[in-house]
Amino acid sequence: MDILLKKLCETLRNLMRLPSVADLSGFLEGETAFMLALKNNGDKPNTPSVLSEQLNVTKGRITAIINSLSRKDMVKLEKIDGDRRKINVRLTDAGLKFIDAKLESINEFLGSFIERVGREKAENLIQLLDYTAKVMEDARVEGLKNAGGGAVN
Repeated sequence: MDILLKKLCETLRNLMRLPSVADLSGFLEGETAFMLALKNNGDKPNTPSVLSEQLNVTKGRITAIINSLSRKDMVKLEKIDGDRRKINVRLTDAGLKFIDAKLESINEFLGSFIERVGREKAENLIQLLDYTAKVMEDARVEGLKNAGGGAVN
């Protein structure tokens, strides 16, 4: 294995094992990501179908998250006027309080990170991560095309 490739793999593995990375990833998936989407969507319709597409997870997973958060009194379900089959999902006061506390915590952590590395390095890191995401997505799309994967989103 090429030394640079080995070092990249080792660095990524070490990064992914950090508890703070696990804390951050919670905002990208699962119940916290779901609640954050509800908060960010504001008064827009939050049907399970819309949330499934927005979060890129199956409708079955959305249903499981809704059921779990309903039991915890973090979300409430409202029927949509004119269509009794459709429901709108909203945060309860407890859900809003929970997600606001999570956001405050993560903002403090990221603010501290920026202070430690400095603004210039943080900006460089953001640019590099944006570029990395684009290169990886382009490689994924190209790989799917070459493998005969059909249509790619």
